[in-house]
Amino acid sequence: MGGSLSNKEAFAVFARCIKYSQDYSKCYFMWTVFELDNNGPLGFVAINNDKGTNSWEMGTVLSPVVQGKGIATEALECLINSFFEDLGIEIIYSRLNSENVSSNRFLEKLGFKINKMESDSSILVARLEQRSWSSKQL
Repeated sequence: MGGSLSNKEAFAVFARCIKYSQDYSKCYFMWTVFELDNNGPLGFVAINNDKGTNSWEMGTVLSPVVQGKGIATEALECLINSFFEDLGIEIIYSRLNSENVSSNRFLEKLGFKINKMESDSSILVARLEQRSWSSKQL
């Protein structure tokens, strides 16, 4: 989550994700986000695990059109719930740029706890545990 991307930048990220997903040694899932009243995609959410743990990294690329409309919140709440409840994932994390204040706030709103990476202060790690999510949903 590094802020709004141009169409060209978003396509490049999407292409990298497709290439990454073809490495079958990694466990990788990607969903396209659509608005029901809209014919085109608004972005995508991906989650991957290549370390054999129950900690998964989530990334999103969403159109600026989505911002402020609750679409991203609705999509991610649905997917996060599915990750925890249906897939049995215990921890979801996401890396983001410390200067991307809107993404930081967005993840905090979803219940993620955000910390700076020790090796690079410009990168933050947002972490959400299944037990925290379950108690938030009650």
